[in-house]
Amino acid sequence: MGCTGRIAVALAVAAVSFGQEPDVVIRSTTELVQVHVVATDAHGSRVADLKRGDFEVLDNHKPQPLTLFTACLLYTSRCV
Repeated sequence: MGCTGRIAVALAVAAVSFGQEPDVVIRSTTELVQVHVVATDAHGSRVADLKRGDFEVLDNHKPQPLTLFTACLLYTSRCV
């Protein structure tokens, strides 16, 4: 065992001997899917002023939460 390994073991033993739990490493993964939408009416005109509640995202017919919603006007760079 190298020097680094002996130090790590010594620190873990010291933590347990003082009644402390050694550090726990938690690994996690997330997946962010960005969906860009241009909403139009039956005549092809763009629909503005849409809110989060106006949208539903489905994955295999199962509703998925919208964790972030930003509405942007295409003819400006202003997002609301």
